Amino acid sequence: GWMTKNGFMRSAQQLGDAQQVKELAVTSLTLLLTEETVTKSVLLCLDKMTEVPRKVQAYDDNIAAVTKMKSLSRSTEVIELIKQMEELDDKELRPIDTAILEKIGEGKLEDARQTYFTTYEPVRARYEALVRRLGEVADAVVADSNKKMANNNRNSFFITCLSLFVGILLLGGIILFLTRQVSTRIIETMEVVKAVAAGDLNRSVEEKIDAGSRDEVDILRQAFQDLITYI
Repeated sequence: GWMTKNGFMRSAQQLGDAQQVKELAVTSLTLLLTEETVTKSVLLCLDKMTEVPRKVQAYDDNIAAVTKMKSLSRSTEVIELIKQMEELDDKELRPIDTAILEKIGEGKLEDARQTYFTTYEPVRARYEALVRRLGEVADAVVADSNKKMANNNRNSFFITCLSLFVGILLLGGIILFLTRQVSTRIIETMEVVKAVAAGDLNRSVEEKIDAGSRDEVDILRQAFQDLITYI
């Protein structure tokens, strides 16, 4: 029925969303690695400053991935993890990263390195741990969605089989009812035929004929009744 179909579609949608969240979590980790690689390259060699736009793009893409995960997820745990990630980025990670870039721009490379390894790196590690945890939770959500979808498929198959079985029973009952009706009228007619053949012309099938029903059996019965009347 439509309820079963809606349940199946809802489960399929949830599974698809959970899989996207899982994939986006992996993407987020990759983007974090890109940011880290560029930052370390610049800290080791100022000539790598030309790669800063790649770091900025990776950061923007990561924010977009996190926003997309939030819109797709129905898991309260995933949403809570994303909230923690956003707060950590807004209050600690981004301000420290900005300060490092400013020091690099001022030529204070040693200060920038010190800030990165003593302040930024521990915060980045906490952020990465949240992303990894988010990926694990998303993986569990995918497994749970797969399980629910399998259950819905089993339920749908059971309901379909049950509906088919009930339909067959109803059809069989209708056929049996009609067959018995026809058989009963034919047997009654044959009894009258036997009586007439034995010389009893007072027998009649007229009262047995339903005026509202004119199928082949009734036509035959009417013809036989007309024959008796004629005789």
